[in-house]
Amino acid sequence: MEVAPGVKTTEPEKIVVRNKVTGLFLTEERGWTRLEESAATIPNFLDLLQLSVQLDLKDSEAILHYSRPVAHKTHIPLYC
Repeated sequence: MEVAPGVKTTEPEKIVVRNKVTGLFLTEERGWTRLEESAATIPNFLDLLQLSVQLDLKDSEAILHYSRPVAHKTHIPLYC
């Protein structure tokens, strides 16, 4: 992705998918778990979009984990 000169971009260290209704996390086996630690880690945004369409992930959100500059999570609703 190209950005303006001097603008820093930060990729998330981890992306997971959570169902907003049940609170469960998507696993590698395409099942669901209560434990975020057992959730599938999506490697990048393109894979996240493809997975969202393939699995018709309604009522779900992507949770992006960052550690820099300050540890935090960002939640992004998924609409297919």
